[in-house]
Amino acid sequence: MRMGMYYTSVVLDYSMYDKKMVALAVYTRSPASYEGLKSFNLLQLPSVRTLKHYIDANLEVAGECMERLEKERKEYLLLKKQLKEKREKHMGTA
Repeated sequence: MRMGMYYTSVVLDYSMYDKKMVALAVYTRSPASYEGLKSFNLLQLPSVRTLKHYIDANLEVAGECMERLEKERKEYLLLKKQLKEKREKHMGTA
């Protein structure tokens, strides 16, 4: 019995997250469709203002993205160099 209650609470938490993701997906695809769906009052959906807040909070700044890409590129080149040195060392001992 307790497992069922725990399971139910987990499902409810997941469904709240799921509703937010569905709301964002519908709104980003078609704001008019979202407004229509919201007007039926079948689901408790967040306001458009809340959705815009979610979207704005998750946008990345171009500079930060470029910095991260540059860091990843440098790490890749370093690993590539280390692998090459390891192969050359292995070939020299064989």
